[in-house]
Amino acid sequence: MCQRCATDASCQGHGAERFCECKPGFSGDGERCVRVATALDRLRWEMPCEPKEHKDTCSPADPNPRASFVLGGDPAVVYQLTLQFRGVVEQESYAGGQADDFWYTGGKPDNGSYNVYRVEISDPPQTYFINAGKAGIRRTFAIDYVRTVRAKGGAKLDLAADAQDGRLIANFDDKGVPIVVPEIPPAPKAFDGQFVQVDVVSVVAGESSRFVLSGEVLFETDQAQLRPRAAEALDALAAKLAALDGRVVVEGHTDAQGTAAHNRELSLRRARAVVEHLAAKGMTRKRLVARGRGATLPVASNDTAEGRARNRRVEIEVRQAK
Repeated sequence: MCQRCATDASCQGHGAERFCECKPGFSGDGERCVRVATALDRLRWEMPCEPKEHKDTCSPADPNPRASFVLGGDPAVVYQLTLQFRGVVEQESYAGGQADDFWYTGGKPDNGSYNVYRVEISDPPQTYFINAGKAGIRRTFAIDYVRTVRAKGGAKLDLAADAQDGRLIANFDDKGVPIVVPEIPPAPKAFDGQFVQVDVVSVVAGESSRFVLSGEVLFETDQAQLRPRAAEALDALAAKLAALDGRVVVEGHTDAQGTAAHNRELSLRRARAVVEHLAAKGMTRKRLVARGRGATLPVASNDTAEGRARNRRVEIEVRQAK
């Protein structure tokens, strides 16, 4: 129950499932919160078109936007930063690393003409690119996905973009229509150029344990009752969770089909179904927290059947107290 929430925490959940949770950019158990990445929340890269340019391409008013900041927290602790990336970008090809949809780990740009969007972390050293695809496509794309990165307290994070050839593909989709990213300024207007906004979803101190279960395995379409075959997967997971210490956060996620309200309610009912199964297998009920995220935190594009299938999932994370 929410009786001793920290100043930098809020009360989440419903009824008996209410709990304290640190606000974005803070780490802790909700009763004590440490400022870690608040400067990163809602940080933006922006490459606006020069005024009065109304062509398929334009000159960027800022061809090399960048921002740097130093993470707060304990230098002896590795933090798990779960970040959401939303915006409008052109695709670039990368090589020498690992691709996961628009997200690319390691490697380097593989084309000298298309824009590069990069995240670099000093400790432990990591490089990520957030607009991976195929260079040469003369249109822009909306991005909206979450990823988790690791960084020690005191690490430097650099966020940079580079219009390599000094030109920018103007904001338009495959039908020539400007892309508006819902709920992100300047919505309901389209941004005149390209941009990326970073939002901090959560910060967890220490090496958290995260498990992802496919919604296809657990539930029938649009249902929250566990399939018979889901028990096998959840029983095996319950044994692993019992050996770990910390709060167990169970989050339901859906694809973007259907209304936002329906998806939030469905995802919460699914998370609760998993919580009840784990509790029935002997897990302490007060360790378990159910949350419904709806379609707000996709891991892949909702424009394809494959992406929607990846987004229909239940994530279970063990957050160890620090």
